[in-house]
Amino acid sequence: PKGRYNIRLAEKKWVVVEQVDKNPYNAEVFYNLMQETTSRDDFAGNSLEYYRNFLEQIEESQLMFSYFEETVIAAGIFVYSWEVALYYYGASGNSHRNLMAPYLLQWTAITHAKKRGCKIYDFLGVAGDDEKNSSLAGVTDFKMKLSPAKTKVSDAYIWKHKKMKYTLIQVLKRVIKK
Repeated sequence: PKGRYNIRLAEKKWVVVEQVDKNPYNAEVFYNLMQETTSRDDFAGNSLEYYRNFLEQIEESQLMFSYFEETVIAAGIFVYSWEVALYYYGASGNSHRNLMAPYLLQWTAITHAKKRGCKIYDFLGVAGDDEKNSSLAGVTDFKMKLSPAKTKVSDAYIWKHKKMKYTLIQVLKRVIKK
């Protein structure tokens, strides 16, 4: 119910969602919003070059923007492949958060998936029930407002190719946080 309310609120406030070209300029707009999102929600993102390459190399990828008064306030990268739609990355600015643009963005992506014949809309990862302090807690809350169904595909794990380097990075992260 809260997700539907937020979608209707965004529509009522004249938020508009459009698929945009996957060009370097739009990738940079996405990246700048992602920078705001990662700093606000305290998680790590990727480089601008990563997002540019992702959009360029994955033919089935799509970039969508949510606008309010001609300003991009939220964006998402989605991949539509066969009967599956995947929500890979989402970003939103710090201004106009009360307009609930990310909800309308997701709903628009879901309707695009249905029109393409997709049978599955995959939000990808969420925090587990026992991970209340996870860096994914906020994004999990957002995703669960759009679909309360969870399907466990696999357990997450970290494979350490260079164990010494991995350990050093983990120690440095703890020191920097303090």
